This record gives sequence, C-alpha cells and structure tokens, in this order.
Amino acid sequence: RSYFRDLNTLIRALYRDINEQIVSQIPRWTKEEAALNSSDTMDDELSFLINNLKKQYGSPQVLFDYQTAAKKAEARTEKLSGVRTKVQLKGLGLDIFKETPHLERLSERFVRKNTALIVTIPQQSLSNVEQVIEAGVQAGTRASDLARQITAVSTSEGTPSSELEKARKRAAVIARDQTLTHSAQLSRSRQRANGISKFVWRTVGDGRVRDIHEDRDGKEYTWADGAGSFDTYPGDGVQCRCSSEPIL
Repeated sequence: RSYFRDLNTLIRALYRDINEQIVSQIPRWTKEEAALNSSDTMDDELSFLINNLKKQYGSPQVLFDYQTAAKKAEARTEKLSGVRTKVQLKGLGLDIFKETPHLERLSERFVRKNTALIVTIPQQSLSNVEQVIEAGVQAGTRASDLARQITAVSTSEGTPSSELEKARKRAAVIARDQTLTHSAQLSRSRQRANGISKFVWRTVGDGRVRDIHEDRDGKEYTWADGAGSFDTYPGDGVQCRCSSEPIL
C-alpha cells in the first residue's frame, strides 16, 4: 500500500499538469472545431503540449523520483521478508540466519525494473489523453464530457471510467505484483542460503486463487526443480499471493 501511495502521488502531479495545461484548452478547441470544421490548429497545439509533458515526465529529475519510490518499496519489502524468513527458520529450530549476496542483485533488479515500469504510466497516460481528445473533438463531444473522460473519479469500483482511474489501476497492479514477486524471490533466496532445499506450497485459500496453484497447495517441492514449467515457484504468477513454507 505504501508503494501505491507513492505512485499515486506521482499520478496526481501528472494529472494536475494535464488538467491545467491540456484539459483547460478543450472548451476552446471544441468551439473552434464547430466553427471552422477543422481541427488542424488543435492537433498542432495538443501534440506540442503532450510532447512537452512527456519530456517533463521523462526528465532526469522525475526519473530520480521514480527510482526513489522503487528503492523505498524494495527496502520495505526486503525488511518484511527478512523478518518473515527469520520466524520461519526459528520455527524449524534454526537460530542461525545467513544472508546471501544474491539479495543485492535481486534488490538492484527490482529497482531497475520498477523504475522502467513507473516510466510507462505517464507516457501511456499522455498518449491515451491525446487520443481521447482528438477523437472526442472530431466527433463533437461536449468539452465537459471530454474532461470527465480524462480526470473524473468514480465513487464505485469496477471498470475505470477515466484516464486518471486507468493510471491509478495500472499503478496498483504494478505495486502489488512487483512487491509480491520480490518478496517471494527474497524468501526463496534466503531459504536456500540457509540450507533449505524443500518447501511446501501455500495459498491464501480464498476464491481468487488460481486453479493450478490450488492444486499445489500443501504439496512438497524442491527449490532445485520447482513445481513445473508454469509458475515454477510461489510468487511467479502475476499478483500471485502464494508463499513457500520451508521444510527440512
């Protein structure tokens, strides 16, 4: 949740700029389209504004902010995973807890991959906003309706009704999926570093568990071979919440 809050802060800044610099121009563009029956001027202006924001949200300073958010998420995930593994190993009577150099590589990979994923949020959002406005103005959509398609916030769950909500949903998926996967990878690395060669696959036991994972629940596997070629280990699937219970 902390990771999503950090990403949501970045998204709010993006859509504040979109609202101030682009959405504010929609009433004028719709009037000009109706009067001149041409959107050439709007196309040029819109393209210019979109490209400027894409450059702004791909600048070194903003990339640093993305990287900072990824590093904070990695540190929180690594800490929680470490505590969880220590408790698991202590339950097996193992008081010695060995860290592994592989964790540093996992950490660097997480930050690098997540920074790249975060970058896609504003870039894709801006491309989508440009398409919505171009199609809407040419179709004669009212300015107020176009604004809602871009920045409206729904009070109910379900399919996102605006580009802002789509961006937030993508951020939520990134935050949840990446932290779950990273936590599972950290657990696997730590267990193996501490001499654990086998594990029991555990699901959370609710209705959202994948069928293939439900079939694996409670079964014993080795870290060397895993559970198969598809979703080999707990946490491999997108937003997989499964975990590994170490066994001697």
